[in-house]
Amino acid sequence: MKDKLMIATKYKKTIDYIHKITDNYPHNELELKSRIINNTYDILECIYITNIDKEKGKLIVPKIKMLDYYMMISYKKNIITKRKYEVISNYLLEIIKMLYGWLNEKSK
Repeated sequence: MKDKLMIATKYKKTIDYIHKITDNYPHNELELKSRIINNTYDILECIYITNIDKEKGKLIVPKIKMLDYYMMISYKKNIITKRKYEVISNYLLEIIKMLYGWLNEKSK
C-alpha cells in the first residue's frame, strides 16, 4: 500500500531495517528487542494520529529518542555494530527533521 504521508513512507523503511537487525538478537535480550519493536510501531501510530491532530505530534520526538536510546544500548552490549547503530540514528534524525518541518507547515 502506497502511503500519501512522505514521513510515514520513510519511517516504514526504518522499521524494515530495524526488523532485519533485531531478528538476530540473543535470547537473553528479548525484553530489549520487544521494547524496540513495540516502540517502532508506536511511533508509526503517532505519525498517523498526528496527520489528524497536529498537537499529538509532540509525542513522537520522545518516542524516537527512546528508540535511539534502545539502539544505543544494543550497540553498547555488542548486539549490533557501530555502523548499524549509526545508520539507524541517522534515519531517526532525518525523521525528526521531517517531523519538525511537517508540524511547522501544518501550523501555518
